[in-house]
Amino acid sequence: MGMLTSGRVEIAAPAADVFDWLIDPIKLTAWLGGGGGMPEDPGELHLGWSSTSDTPAGEVKVEITGYEPPTDLAFRSTYTGGDSISTYKLTEVDGTTTLTLEGDTDWGRPRGGFDAVLDSSLAGQPESMRAAAEQQIEVLEDELEHGTFDSVAQGQMQQSLDASLLKLKSLIEAAETTAKN
Repeated sequence: MGMLTSGRVEIAAPAADVFDWLIDPIKLTAWLGGGGGMPEDPGELHLGWSSTSDTPAGEVKVEITGYEPPTDLAFRSTYTGGDSISTYKLTEVDGTTTLTLEGDTDWGRPRGGFDAVLDSSLAGQPESMRAAAEQQIEVLEDELEHGTFDSVAQGQMQQSLDASLLKLKSLIEAAETTAKN
């Protein structure tokens, strides 16, 4: 078991519309900045579906572990040294959908796992900035290697999840308003 997060948001839209935002790569890109490894045609998805993507941090495999549109979606993302399990539950009452997300993230990585991301992020920056970032990464990797997640990291991860769900709510409700006009 890794770092646990959970979130809940009420969205003024039918469950089927909300579910689309969890599987459609174009909508995922608007929400999260990337398609999450989902196929261009979400109709291809089913229990057991999987894909592998190359990212700056390495290879990421996504596998659907629960799939019952429009009420349940669960998947495991596996990456170098760790994995993340996300479970989405959608309940619709009178056109409003309550979306609940449970996450379990294992951030353990082998030493040096952040090098590609660091190199990409700091390209063209002064050497002093790179040295400071490398020192911070070493401390982080030590903490991750030993599984020590402090309350600050847990709080930041939860805040990030909460902000992400609010962004999703805003995007869906804006799309619903546009579709009605």
